[in-house]
Amino acid sequence: MRFFPFCILLLYGCSCSHFGLKLDPEIAIGNDYTVLMSGCGRETLVTGAILCRVIAGLNTKTEIIEFHAPPSLDCKGEHCTYVKIFFPDGRPALEKSILKGQGKIDVSWFELVEKEVFDLQDRGLFSVTVEMHYLDPQGEERKMYMEGVIFLRVIPPSYTSLELSEDDENFYWIWKAKNQTLKLTTGGRAYVGPQP
Repeated sequence: MRFFPFCILLLYGCSCSHFGLKLDPEIAIGNDYTVLMSGCGRETLVTGAILCRVIAGLNTKTEIIEFHAPPSLDCKGEHCTYVKIFFPDGRPALEKSILKGQGKIDVSWFELVEKEVFDLQDRGLFSVTVEMHYLDPQGEERKMYMEGVIFLRVIPPSYTSLELSEDDENFYWIWKAKNQTLKLTTGGRAYVGPQP
C-alpha cells in the first residue's frame, strides 16, 4: 500500500513536466525592469534598461531596438507578446506585437522620433511595457507583464565616445574593480571592459 501513493505522485510529476512549463511563484514588480531588449550598437541583449548613444545626422530608419520573447511562447491568439513604448513628450504610445512562433520584433528609431535623421534635440526616456500571453499546464491563458526603459542621447559627430575604445591615449586614470578594467579621462569620458 505504501507503494501506491508514491506511484500517484510520480505520475502527477510526469504529467506536469510534459508541458515543460514551470510557473514562477514571484512576479516582476516593484520597479524591477525586465524587458528583454537589444540594439543601439550592442550585440548583447539587456534586461530592463538600454542606453542608446547615437550620432547626430545618423539615419533613424536603419537604427533599431529589438524586443525579444520566447519563440516557443504559445497562446490562444496569433500574437502572444505586446510591446508598448511611451514617448517622453506624452504622445500616444507606439504599440507593436510579436507573432506567435517569432522571437523578436524590430522597432526603428524613425517610428520613435518621427524624423529621418537624429538631431541634438532628440533625447529622453522612453518607458516600455511588455505583456506576454501564455498557456498554463491546464491550457488556460495567463498574462505576464514586464517593464523597461530606453535612454536616448544624441551626441555631435565631432564628439568621440570612448565607451568602446579601450586603448585611447586620453585615459588618465586606469584601475580595476569588480573584475573589470575602468578607464577615465580628465574630461569625464569613460571605458569599462573585462580585466585582462
